[in-house]
Amino acid sequence: MFDTIAKAAHWYVIYCFQIGVCTLPRIQRDGLDLHIGGRLREIRVRAGRNQQELGQQLGISFQQIQKYESGTNRISASVLFRLAQIFDVPPSYFYEGISAAMTNIPPAVQLERNDDRVQEFARTAEGTLLLDAYLRLDDPAIRKRVLALIRSMASTPVDETTTVP
Repeated sequence: MFDTIAKAAHWYVIYCFQIGVCTLPRIQRDGLDLHIGGRLREIRVRAGRNQQELGQQLGISFQQIQKYESGTNRISASVLFRLAQIFDVPPSYFYEGISAAMTNIPPAVQLERNDDRVQEFARTAEGTLLLDAYLRLDDPAIRKRVLALIRSMASTPVDETTTVP
């Protein structure tokens, strides 16, 4: 009898998805997991490693690395410790930059407060490389010219009073 109920439930779920009345719950990512995943991506890209190589070193798939970096899957303490060893950093590296309030604010609100477009871009390989190159520019005048160039390419007006760190 249990087998019959299980089969009926299985077919009911399939039917619900086919007619569009069933949806899977959306994965809610924790702000802390997003931060740690972003730090992992940042250090991996700076070290010149791809997800496949890092996955092999840890004995996991590159898809798992993707899930860690996106904050979809939480990184266990043992994996975090092994990552710290691989990149020759203290485990606390992955927690640097976390605001005390981050863990008390729902993830959606935290992303809204930090302009999620900027945060998401900074977590990408392209964003990390661009920011790293920009931050290596020591001359404020050159930084200002690079910013003006990018703004002109993006059709954004350049404010001559903009100060560049």
